[in-house]
Amino acid sequence: MISITQNLESPAFMALVDPDCASLFRQWNVTPPPGREIDLAWQVAASRGTVKDKLLREDNIRVAVVSAASETDPLLRDMARNASQMPSHAWLHLILLTPMRVTQPFMAQLRQFASWSG
Repeated sequence: MISITQNLESPAFMALVDPDCASLFRQWNVTPPPGREIDLAWQVAASRGTVKDKLLREDNIRVAVVSAASETDPLLRDMARNASQMPSHAWLHLILLTPMRVTQPFMAQLRQFASWSG
């Protein structure tokens, strides 16, 4: 079983993982690269609400990995609504795992982020 935890050393930047994504990573047998190689610590948030809270408080988050089943997903909606208040907004890359096609309204939410991939 794969576990995604914060790396022991303290890289300069953090990748924050939605707990829904962590379960998908384990299901797919995916392991993030070691933080020492890319100077990025991977941390699974305790809850989906913690993802938004950490993004609003911490300035060292450079990657957010989020799962969204629809364009009305509450976490994605809240993140898009508050993107300009996030201290790392200018550098934040959103990795979105979604089973659906990215529609125009969905794209409008994603444009709030510095960059994104789906």
